[in-house]
Amino acid sequence: MAVLGPTIGEISKNYDVIFRPDFVGAEVGEWTEHDTKIPEGMKAYYLKADTGPRYLLGSILSRPFITIAQNNGQFSITSIESSSILGGNVLKHGLSFKRVHQVYCVLDEMILVTVDGHVGQVEVGEIIFIPSGMYVTVRFQSKYVTFWSYGSGDGLEKLIEEAGGLLRVLLYLMRPGK
Repeated sequence: MAVLGPTIGEISKNYDVIFRPDFVGAEVGEWTEHDTKIPEGMKAYYLKADTGPRYLLGSILSRPFITIAQNNGQFSITSIESSSILGGNVLKHGLSFKRVHQVYCVLDEMILVTVDGHVGQVEVGEIIFIPSGMYVTVRFQSKYVTFWSYGSGDGLEKLIEEAGGLLRVLLYLMRPGK
């Protein structure tokens, strides 16, 4: 029988992966207050939907899923939400992360991204990779836009947290048609 992909041995040797065939997952249970917070330090956790920290900078809402504190400085992931009809899009003025690569994956509607002067439209299901050191602007092209931002270190989540502030109330941007 032909092997269609790399073997477990090849993956373990070539990548930062440790297979645990004896791993036993968590038991199914009720959500607790513990499941609504991102822990400090490196440990497994669940983060219930629409919980966890929320930061607001202008009209941009960041909901981090994981920060560099949970993975020894390796990466960060956050949900970014905003709208073309709200003012206060600080990302339209541009920024550059000197040491952090970024990937944006659009979940709802569309963003217009300019990377070092080259403009691209990124729609639902599409991804844009932004190497470190590149100057980037982001414009929200619809009433409700969501994208996930992945960074190879502190990225948009840290910028919005530090330049903006903690949002202590739930905030839901209106989805189109609602």
